[in-house]
Amino acid sequence: MVQIIEASIGERLWLKASANITAGQVVEVTGVRTVGPAGNDSKKACGVALMDIANGDKGEIYLTKPLLRMQDSGSGITAGDRVACAASGKIKTYVPLTWTGYVAATSGGSPTVQETAVGAAGASFAGDKDYLGIAFDTLATNGWGSIFWG
Repeated sequence: MVQIIEASIGERLWLKASANITAGQVVEVTGVRTVGPAGNDSKKACGVALMDIANGDKGEIYLTKPLLRMQDSGSGITAGDRVACAASGKIKTYVPLTWTGYVAATSGGSPTVQETAVGAAGASFAGDKDYLGIAFDTLATNGWGSIFWG
């Protein structure tokens, strides 16, 4: 049986730094089980550094998201990718919509204006929060790995 909950919000983990990190900085996923200082408007943030951590060293991180074990749907997922729900309750790499503009259309002889977008089939403009979390491991096809949820 697979243990689903790996760590809860508020737990502290020792994680490897991909760059120098200062205590109090928000950190984001930068690779397999690796974190670095979060970038501007990061969608990969997962915690806060509790100490200074030199590049390549491990340091204590306070988790702001739970860490769960989940299964890939069959396409493989790279660490740091956002993930979305796939068939059969599994996960897949999230593909956001890209707004492309407005298009003039005719409906029953009357002109209308519609928004257009490209992206995942069936996706909507519900904002950029249609994803479930961030991959903390690289998941092989149909493999299991850790995901920061939320």
